[in-house]
Amino acid sequence: MKCSLANITYNTIERAIRFIVDTRPGVRLETIEIAPPYTLDDIFRAFERALQEVQSSPEYVVLTEQGERPRIIVVVDALSANPGLLMPWERVVELCKNHENVWTVVDAAHAIGQIIGIDLNKTQPDFFVTVGSTIVTLLADPEPEWSNRTAVNGCTQCEDVRFFTSH
Repeated sequence: MKCSLANITYNTIERAIRFIVDTRPGVRLETIEIAPPYTLDDIFRAFERALQEVQSSPEYVVLTEQGERPRIIVVVDALSANPGLLMPWERVVELCKNHENVWTVVDAAHAIGQIIGIDLNKTQPDFFVTVGSTIVTLLADPEPEWSNRTAVNGCTQCEDVRFFTSH
């Protein structure tokens, strides 16, 4: 499976995801390029393209045709650390809701206290975390007890989990 990682991902999160990819057979890493000048629309389109590429990849299509339900986990910052960018996380969450078997993880470590008026009842990401170690836990066990999702057969098998992220 594919794991796409943005070139501006916070290094602790990037290393954690790379560890998961390196230790789980069948998961490969690709990079989402986000380059200056940074605009919310350009960043959103990068996520949109990445999701479309994963879902149209030959291996994803074959798995789907065989009745498999490959999981995609999209990790997005609410506010990136380096470079300091407000990310279009709400739009990314909305995009992902329109696709089957796509979970969203919003890394809000830098957003709390910086972004006023966050309304999780409106946005409803699958996970909204403020500590990097929580994301590491999710990637290692995609069905943590604190999840707002119900258990899905095979979810803990890394072969049917895909990650892509931007920080």
